[in-house]
Amino acid sequence: MAIVTVTAGSFSGCLKDLGVRSDELLMVHASLRSFGRFEGGADAVIDTLMGVANAGTIVMPTYTQRSLKRSPERDHDEFNPATEPSIDGLITERFRQRRNVIRQPNDPWHPMAVWGREQKALIEARRGAAYGFFEEHGGQTLLVGVGHETHSFVHWMVDKTQQQGLIPQGKITSRLFPRLEPWFVREGAQKTLACGLSTLRLVNVVAARDATLLALSEKPDLFEMPITKEERARPINVLERRR
Repeated sequence: MAIVTVTAGSFSGCLKDLGVRSDELLMVHASLRSFGRFEGGADAVIDTLMGVANAGTIVMPTYTQRSLKRSPERDHDEFNPATEPSIDGLITERFRQRRNVIRQPNDPWHPMAVWGREQKALIEARRGAAYGFFEEHGGQTLLVGVGHETHSFVHWMVDKTQQQGLIPQGKITSRLFPRLEPWFVREGAQKTLACGLSTLRLVNVVAARDATLLALSEKPDLFEMPITKEERARPINVLERRR
């Protein structure tokens, strides 16, 4: 089987075809290996994203090992955002180490790394407020080779609808979040494009919020139906995707 190679130029073309603007407020979840082979590796992916959204803002979740298993002892350890690794893949780890990228210092579990125009506002925001900022300012999320099971904005939206009493309280596995995708597509909240072996999804967070509410009004038991074998097999974090 021939190895598929994606270049920075072809990825840039994919992003522009997908509709990523130069002034984008963009949250990125990305899998490097999803491309097949990316010429220049993770740094070339980051350079391309910054080149396309050159007048905007790029945010990447850079969750820490602590987020996988909370413990009272570790939770109170001093958090050093400059040295504690990200568990969200090589692209996020290289991104957080960039000289002009700042990582949120006030969240030891789910810190975001931020570059660009809205950096100051996002870094100074209280813990967990980045998602509300994206909703308020009409941001978008870019999924590169990963599905909605790893989409942290969807996780935030589902938690929010639970708090509002729109769906029952209780833990909902993120393996079920792709059930929302048909509504995202139907309501125009999501654009999808193939790039190399990867699938890119560009999601408008305001439209996705509205589509989520519509989905739950049309199918209130959407997350209560039994989990399927296929859903159970979905990896929901980088450590699982490496297995």
